[in-house]
Amino acid sequence: MQIQSLPSAQLARTLGKAPQLPDPQPPAEKPDLWNDGRPWNHYNQPAALVASDKDGRQTLSGFRWGWTEAVDKQNWQPKFQNTTVDTKKLKDVHFYLEHFYPAGHAALVFEFDGPAVQGADGKATNKLVYSIEARRKEGEPWTAARGLQKTMGIVHQLMTFEDAEQWVTRRQAASLETRRLDLSDEEKQRMLKTVLSEAVADRTGEYYHTTRNSCYSGLQKVMCKALPEKGIMMMSPITAGLIMRPDDFMTSQYNTVLKRMHIHSRETAQCYVPDAQMHPEKRTERVQRLTGQAEWISGIARQSWFPTAARLAGGALGASLGVALGHNLLVGGLASYIGYRGAGIGADLLEGNATRTIVN
Repeated sequence: MQIQSLPSAQLARTLGKAPQLPDPQPPAEKPDLWNDGRPWNHYNQPAALVASDKDGRQTLSGFRWGWTEAVDKQNWQPKFQNTTVDTKKLKDVHFYLEHFYPAGHAALVFEFDGPAVQGADGKATNKLVYSIEARRKEGEPWTAARGLQKTMGIVHQLMTFEDAEQWVTRRQAASLETRRLDLSDEEKQRMLKTVLSEAVADRTGEYYHTTRNSCYSGLQKVMCKALPEKGIMMMSPITAGLIMRPDDFMTSQYNTVLKRMHIHSRETAQCYVPDAQMHPEKRTERVQRLTGQAEWISGIARQSWFPTAARLAGGALGASLGVALGHNLLVGGLASYIGYRGAGIGADLLEGNATRTIVN
């Protein structure tokens, strides 16, 4: 007699046993950023200390010296080389801001007395830029939304000022400004020592965050680390420290932060606009935007008394409205503080716009 084979499930039912199914496998987890084997975007390169001497010279790797340009801007290639910095020749420190309305990118510029920044190929310059940037995997974009998640690392990039100007005004068709900081010689040296130390620190496991650990907020932390006696609280006291102050995550308000640190100078900021040959239309647009403030407003904003007067007026108005609407001195005091701070942010923005000049 021929025995007919049965399907396994049917045979199991025939024998009174349930079929043995394989254990379900959990979905594969996306690897953590720092364990992801994909290459990093080649635009950035962490620095490392190669050598130093007792005379204050430091040689660092990962220093960027401009770009090899291409018709397709995606094909621009960075130039990295070991670079020696003569720290004793430091002259000034400037705050740096790229204008990407309504946001921006912040950095620091260190200016030296003569060509104290020398590349291994013999080229030399008198300015270096220290920039905290998101470190991305190749092909991944930067967006503010992605920056709220653990999708990007951090790199403290060193480069020449010419590198930054080339990137911003030629590739990005954007503008940037630099404003000298009011620092003593000793404070300037502390600032340089701190940023060079931060540039070579191991950032493995550290993530970029759009507000809490960005080019701007991260830079403020480094500045406060260099100058602890001038450090500032970045979280708003009226929110019990839960929310950041607006001027600590809005790059356009950097002058307010510098004033809170008592390192703001009212000197005219140097502004660089898009390259005239590569981006004539963008250049015209940026010049109009940068100089579009009404002259009578600029005239008032340039007066040294203006920021203080605006703050006092805002505080008084806030107090009046608070007491009138809340019938309570506590409400009036809170409204006065909000009015004072709001008027100060607006006044500093107007003052900053009025005290800058286009240099290219």
